[in-house]
Amino acid sequence: MRAYLTRDVFLGLKATEGAVKSMDLSGYKVLAFATHGLVPGDLERLAEPALALSSPAVTEDTDNDGLLTTGEILGLKLDADWVVLSACNTGSGQGAGAEAVSGLGHAFFTPEPVRCWSATGLSKPPAPRSCRPTSSSARRRMTS
Repeated sequence: MRAYLTRDVFLGLKATEGAVKSMDLSGYKVLAFATHGLVPGDLERLAEPALALSSPAVTEDTDNDGLLTTGEILGLKLDADWVVLSACNTGSGQGAGAEAVSGLGHAFFTPEPVRCWSATGLSKPPAPRSCRPTSSSARRRMTS
């Protein structure tokens, strides 16, 4: 597994909603999003959890709003073994008292589920993670 800085890492003005939605992500076994996570009500008219990407006001991604919503995540073609969500609210539920991991994290499980995910910045801790990589070398990397 190898990531190339110029091809696989999107920072600043390159980290756009359009870039994510136009990429063929099915060939990536590990995806990481380090950004701000939003829950419904954080922004006016935001009705579902979302990942905040670069604002269209400063990029040329004028066809998008800069928010990768749960619904849009569900439309991505994924075959990842691991998705890392490193942002606040990425494991948050839909509101007070909601089940953890019912928001953004849950979107990566359906319809083509990833096999493992982790989230930082949770508003409350999720249930214990169940992640069992298929190879013994992957299991060693996870536990070391």
